[in-house]
Amino acid sequence: MLAHHGRPFLLIAMLGWEGRMRESLFALGVIWAAIVGVSTGYTPLAVAACDPGFTQVNDDGFGDRNNLYAWSMEAFGGYLYVGTLNNIEGPQIWRWDGTTWEEVLRLDVATGNTGFRTMQVFKGWLYASTVNEEQGAELWRTQDGTTWEAVQAAMHGFGDPLNTSFRGMAIFKRQLYLGVQNQSGSGGQLWRTRDGARWRPVNQDGFGDTSNNSVHSLDVFGGMLYAGTGNDSQLQIFRSSDGRTFQQVVGTNAEVPAGFGIPKNQNAVQLFNYNGQMYVGTVDITLGFSVFRTTDGINYDKIASGGGGDPDNYFAWRFADYQDYLWLGIGNFNTAGGEGGSILRSQDGRKNWETLVGFDGTYFSYGFDQPLNWGIRSIKEFNNKLYFGTAQCWKAYCDPYTTATQIWEWSGETCP
Repeated sequence: MLAHHGRPFLLIAMLGWEGRMRESLFALGVIWAAIVGVSTGYTPLAVAACDPGFTQVNDDGFGDRNNLYAWSMEAFGGYLYVGTLNNIEGPQIWRWDGTTWEEVLRLDVATGNTGFRTMQVFKGWLYASTVNEEQGAELWRTQDGTTWEAVQAAMHGFGDPLNTSFRGMAIFKRQLYLGVQNQSGSGGQLWRTRDGARWRPVNQDGFGDTSNNSVHSLDVFGGMLYAGTGNDSQLQIFRSSDGRTFQQVVGTNAEVPAGFGIPKNQNAVQLFNYNGQMYVGTVDITLGFSVFRTTDGINYDKIASGGGGDPDNYFAWRFADYQDYLWLGIGNFNTAGGEGGSILRSQDGRKNWETLVGFDGTYFSYGFDQPLNWGIRSIKEFNNKLYFGTAQCWKAYCDPYTTATQIWEWSGETCP
């Protein structure tokens, strides 16, 4: 079980949480400004070649403080690609060769695009999906990393501007599957393609339940395609052996109840394979995230609930499998209480979780010692190292204090 050993509480907490967050953040900002100043760049940490540790490898926000999230991350063609959330100027994609960063794509916010949420490599192309709440989500792709084209069939939410975001992506039986978010009341969708150009829907909206507003996550496990939903009430999970006909395995018509029986456990934010089991990381903004795992896709064991002991840990955002550990990046929006994102890892994926970043973290406190890094939004292995992208508070009252997303490199524990 994930353990939480206590919760630090700054002086501002005496102001109270409900209805006083703006004042709390202002007080916190004043304290930070007085002690450390406002950071506009980064100072790399000195790490010995064989001594594991974290090093920040980008300027905050790649030099743009409006790049608040490293929303997506993917390795492709000898580079690590990072897609940002930027709702002021428009989203960007940057790539890293292990030494330098290069911007390769930027969309104007006037188009309605605010972020690149998901990336996937498929048949020699890198695909990147957007969030667009004005005209509908878009899908872009590249073969060389610098020349990008819009996937016309998917533009403007496959012709529906209420399809505002493309979420999960996965490859199954030589086809690319793409999950769609639609919170207008009609339900999320699932589309697929063989060539990246021609697309067709493969499920009934919301899998027949319009409360399933998003196909949030996709995974291939045990020869089947799994789809986890975002739901107005409690998440559901479906699976298919052919990509067309789906069976509910978590939900009202399954042995495992919707939300795993936890009220307000609303989103299956990631499905992930580790050591022959599929893990489900959830979002619960009331009680805190849950983590469940399964060996057969039907029966699920609880690894953690209640945010692993801290109900402010809303998001079990991203998993990674690296050097015989299951890694977990957590989102915690209680910045006013001095909390923020955490990074944990476990060898067996069930217990003995070590906190590397977070409360009593081996290397850093919450958010790499920056509470406005309120989550670890993306994780990816590249060139035998593990990279973490942070998410910073995007609320208007955070604006005076945010420094933008950071990319951190974990050196690993294997000497060259």
